[in-house]
Amino acid sequence: MVQNAPADTHDPQDEVRALRQGDLALLVALLLFCGIGIALTLQFPQFEERHTWPGILPMVLFVGLILMAVWIFVGTHLREPAFRDVRSLCRRCREGLHKPEFHRGLLVLGLLGMYIFFLLPYLPYLASTTIFVFISIMAFRAAPWWLAALVSILNSATLYVVFGKLYRIPLP
Repeated sequence: MVQNAPADTHDPQDEVRALRQGDLALLVALLLFCGIGIALTLQFPQFEERHTWPGILPMVLFVGLILMAVWIFVGTHLREPAFRDVRSLCRRCREGLHKPEFHRGLLVLGLLGMYIFFLLPYLPYLASTTIFVFISIMAFRAAPWWLAALVSILNSATLYVVFGKLYRIPLP
């Protein structure tokens, strides 16, 4: 006699809803982060004699992040509407704040903020980048500590040699 296997209680739609909620909450956090970044970038000095502005690259990156965030929002929410009115949008956003996907996104934003605002201004490029890459690898438990240290040192040294020495691009 064959016994019936227990029915799978996992609903794929629950996973889709969880990802959508995480995307929405991450979109709001990313837009706030980019808004602050753009405001700080606008305060960078301009060099009239060379007609350059060191804030152009960060500005392009922040605008690119905003465009990608909006693209994710459009791709996940507007193709198949996940909410009908503002109240359900706010509810879904609050629910998304408790999702692990949102927490991972915040961790990435926090690590980038730490690198840009606390490491780069006070430490040389090699030291700050090595610390940033090491902490990032360890935060996501992607490798043992010795491998994370090796990868972070090799990554920073390679970037320094290729861009700083070979291409002669000034690094921060």
